[in-house]
Amino acid sequence: MKNKNLIIYAFLIIVIVLCLYTLLSRPNIGYVDNVKLFEEFQLKKELTRDLEKFELEKKAKLDSLQLELRSLSIQLDTMNMSEQQKMAVFNNKRSIIIAQQQALESRNQDLIDGYDAQISDRLSEYIKDFAEENDIDLLIGTTGNGTIMHGANKFDYTSAASKYINEHYSKQ
Repeated sequence: MKNKNLIIYAFLIIVIVLCLYTLLSRPNIGYVDNVKLFEEFQLKKELTRDLEKFELEKKAKLDSLQLELRSLSIQLDTMNMSEQQKMAVFNNKRSIIIAQQQALESRNQDLIDGYDAQISDRLSEYIKDFAEENDIDLLIGTTGNGTIMHGANKFDYTSAASKYINEHYSKQ
C-alpha cells in the first residue's frame, strides 16, 4: 500500500513539474500595429513637419514660376516680334520652368523616401530592443492587410512599444 501511494505521489509530482515546465517554457508572442507605431513615432512627426515646410517652400517656388511665365506672356504680347518668335521665347521659358518643377518634385520624393527609410530603420532598432527588454520571443507586425486576422488584446504590445520607442528616441 505504501508503495502504491509513493508511486501515485511520484506520478503526481512528475505531472505537476511537467505542467509547470510547459507553462513556463511557452514562448512569449505578441504583435504590434505597424501603421499605428509609424504614425505615433515622434521622429515621424518631426520629419513630417520638415517635409511640410519643404512642400510650402516648393509651392511658393512653383507659384512664383507660374507667375513669371504669365508675366512673360503679357510682356510678349506687347513686344514687336513675330508670333513664331514669341512662341519660341515662351516655349523656351516654359521648358525651363517645367524642368525646375520636375526637379522640385524629384527632390520632394527623395525626401519622402529618405525620411521613410530613416523612420523604418529607427523603428526596427527600437522594436528589437523593446522585445529583448520585455522577454518577447516573437513580435509580429500587423499592417491591417490580413497578415494577422485577429489577436487577443493581451498579445497587443502596440501601446507599450510606442511609449518605449518615443521615450528612447527623446533621450537621443
